[in-house]
Parts: sequence; C-alpha cells; structure tokens
Amino acid sequence: MQKLELQAEEERHQRKILEMELKAENELNIQEYEKHILELELQTKSSEVAGKSLSIAKQSEMIENIQSILDSEKDFNKLKSEIKKAIKINEVNKHEWEIFETNLNQIHNEFIINLSKKFPNLTPKDIKLCVYLKMNLSSKEIAPLMNISFRGVELHRYRLRKKLNLSQEDNLSKFLLSL
Repeated sequence: MQKLELQAEEERHQRKILEMELKAENELNIQEYEKHILELELQTKSSEVAGKSLSIAKQSEMIENIQSILDSEKDFNKLKSEIKKAIKINEVNKHEWEIFETNLNQIHNEFIINLSKKFPNLTPKDIKLCVYLKMNLSSKEIAPLMNISFRGVELHRYRLRKKLNLSQEDNLSKFLLSL
C-alpha cells in the first residue's frame, strides 16, 4: 500500500515538474515571439523613417531646383505657375515632416532618453543630429532634413564632437551607435 502511495506521489511530483517545465517553455516561447514581433515593428518603422527621410530630401532638392528655374525664368505667367507648384510641394512636405518627426521619436525614444541623461547640455537640434547620425545618414542627406547647408551640418558635427568630448580621431557615428 505504502509503495503504491509513494509511486502515486512520485508520479504526481513528476507530472507537476513536467507541467512547470512546459509552462516555463511556453512562457519563453511567448516572450521570444513577442520580441520577434517588436523587432519586426522596429524594422518596419526604421524603413519607414528612412523612406520618409529620403522622400523629404528629394522634395527639398526639387524645391531648390524650382527656385533656380524661377530665378532664371523671365515670363511672368510661367513664373507664377512655378511658384504655385513650389507652394503645393512645400505643403505636402510639411505634413510628411510632421509624420517623420513622430515616427523618428517613437523609434529612437530610448536612445534619445539615454543621450539626454548622459549629455544634458545637448540641444534639441543636437539630439536630432545624433539620431540622423545613428541612422547612418551622410551629411549630404542630413542637410535638407535639418534645413541647413552641407557645410552647416559639418560645423554642427564639429560642435557636437566637442559637447560629447570626442577627439578628431573618434568616429562620431560609431560612438552614437554604441550608446
């Protein structure tokens, strides 16, 4: 009788252990699945941000081209129609920029918080430049996004190096990626 009770007790314990192992394994699988979904969402948002940034850069370039055409155009009616086109493009650009800013902040929120904690003296414009550099954008791509010249971006990068206490030899993008 006692042997049977011990065997039954042992089987109950083994069943409980097996159930606990299965439960732990299921929880781990669920966590891995959720992590995978979050990674996919992050990838989607990142590609969306990259696409929007390129779109904005292209639109800015197009506006510059239209402005050069307007400077060279002599006919008043053509000039008027070209100005209207530029205004329409700019309105679309404004809306895309707002969406871009929102997505950018959502994706890089943790990075922005960490950066602000480590370097509280950074301005919002400095932080925006850091995010663009973390996205591995070139100075040429960053210029239209920040609405400054290529040289302005280079100067801003130089000042940012000083604020982050980096030497000339240190790679700014690699430093930001390591944060």
